[in-house]
Order: sequence, then C-alpha cells, then structure tokens
Amino acid sequence: MSPSQRSVNDPVLVSTDTQLALKVEGVIQHGAKPGLFRAVNKVCLDVSSSSDTKIPQEQKVRVDNLNNELQELVEPHNDYFSAQFLLHFPFPGNHTVYAEASVIDTSGLSWKTGPKMTLLVRSFDPNAPQPPRHQQPPPPPPGRSSASRF
Repeated sequence: MSPSQRSVNDPVLVSTDTQLALKVEGVIQHGAKPGLFRAVNKVCLDVSSSSDTKIPQEQKVRVDNLNNELQELVEPHNDYFSAQFLLHFPFPGNHTVYAEASVIDTSGLSWKTGPKMTLLVRSFDPNAPQPPRHQQPPPPPPGRSSASRF
C-alpha cells in the first residue's frame, strides 16, 4: 500500500478538504505447483476505514460519509495487480484504513487467501488555528543559583 507510514506510530496526515489517493498493488504467489488447486482469474480488493474519534453532536455529518467502504475487481497481468482508491476523511481525528485482498478463481469462487494491511491516518482541519511548533522553555524563576549556596 502506498502511501505508507514512516514508522509504526506515525500516521499519514490528510487535510479534511482533500482526498487520500491510496494505491494497492501486489504479486500473486503460487506454490510449488501453480494451478494445482485453483487458477486465479481476478483479485478482489476491499478497502474500508473506521474512525477512532467521536463526532460532536453539533456536526451534521451524514453516516455515509464517516467510513469509506470500497471494492474493486482487477485482472492480474503476469501475476501483478494494482488498483487505486480515493478516500475521504471529512472530519478531523484518527482513522484506520483496512485493505484486504482475496482471489477469485476461474469458477467464480472467492478465496480469502490474501494479506490484510492497515494504515493509520490523521485528518486535520486546515482552517483551524495551529499551535506554535517550537516553544522556548520558560525562564527559571528568579532566586539564588546553586553556586550562591556555598
């Protein structure tokens, strides 16, 4: 998945007035005998999100806009597949994006054999006042220094 987090605890930052373009790509891995049990016809990619932040009652946000739930079927080419999704996070807070891949064989049966990935996203309001990034520590209180005690 891209974009990816820089570290485990470092979420991807997204403004509430923009959308996140998420790219999911991969390669189908076969066992020692490809096609022994099933032949891959398509890859089903499911992307969804959930919010970790409570929404204030005064905000009128439709329930449909709170969580992204998208699905795309892609045909692999030389065992490579790729899809892109646009995700919208309409209110500030922390969100978790889930992506799961499954394969559909030539009989049309779905196999949940693919990986599951997560991505942490923090959305912010670009019009909200931002606190200063670098603050100087307050000066020490007036008084005796440690050298004057001796």
